[in-house]
Amino acid sequence: MSFVKTVPVGEAQGLLREQYERFAKSLGLAEPPNLTKAWSLQPEIAKAWLDFGHLAMDRSGLSNKEIELMLTRITHRLKCAYVTRNHAWILWRITGWTKRRVIDVVRKRDWSGLSNREKRLVRLADKICARSHRTNRRDIEGLRRSGLTEAQITAALFLIGWLVSDAVIPNTLGPAPDGFSQDFSSAVDW
Repeated sequence: MSFVKTVPVGEAQGLLREQYERFAKSLGLAEPPNLTKAWSLQPEIAKAWLDFGHLAMDRSGLSNKEIELMLTRITHRLKCAYVTRNHAWILWRITGWTKRRVIDVVRKRDWSGLSNREKRLVRLADKICARSHRTNRRDIEGLRRSGLTEAQITAALFLIGWLVSDAVIPNTLGPAPDGFSQDFSSAVDW
């Protein structure tokens, strides 16, 4: 199931049990996602990591769609099949797009219909995850032109760093694919 031992759902207690229940409920699943199980030996670390991500999301002023667009681009770029599939599924649910449209956006085949702001955010996320040393003033100026305040830009940059970790951590823990996102397996094209 994963590269590390996990706590079975029936044996979870305290914070881990809360995480299992919350994640299953938030996704409408009978069982928690496999990533939640993969971090089950360290629920406090997972909580701190998730709290950081949620704070950056809240302070960035970005919509759920914008965050999911950046996340799926980053996880695709960093070859995290687990998160790419699951968050393509989430992007499909929040946008109402066809599954084919979601896959084309994730794979960077077709960005028509995305706003200029969405394109700027996705391009910057893509750049930072692969070539952060090449980030420049023009990149940040593009976010200003998109209507983000200085504080929101700073939070968005913290968020992009967190989204990168949302590809790296699952890749290293090795959770098995979740059944609910199997329709998005073709988004994983490497």
